[in-house]
Amino acid sequence: MRYFPQNIHIHVGDTVVWTNNTSNEAHAVTFLAGRPLPQLPEWYASKPTGNGISYDGSSFFNSGLLYRAAPGRPHSLTLTFTRPGMFPYVDVGDFFMGMHGSVIVAPDSPPGAAGLPRK
Repeated sequence: MRYFPQNIHIHVGDTVVWTNNTSNEAHAVTFLAGRPLPQLPEWYASKPTGNGISYDGSSFFNSGLLYRAAPGRPHSLTLTFTRPGMFPYVDVGDFFMGMHGSVIVAPDSPPGAAGLPRK
């Protein structure tokens, strides 16, 4: 199991959307921010940190379980990144199967400046 793409390069102020398009398995996005991997099964009962918010990478963040599209069930997570850095994340429930990735955030640069091209 993998996030696709596993690593993504963006700029400060860009927004990333994770969407669960699997047929039958719940997944999650958890930024540990230096904390140890949460214990199972307690993690499954934990509440989500939020959705559609800004994230600076300095604190633990948990999407909660994301399900395939179905009425009344969370299907996606949206985060806007507010500072540069590399922010690794995991699916706590499937970490042992290699479900992890990183968001690499470059400083915002004006058009035409050196650095990553704006997409």
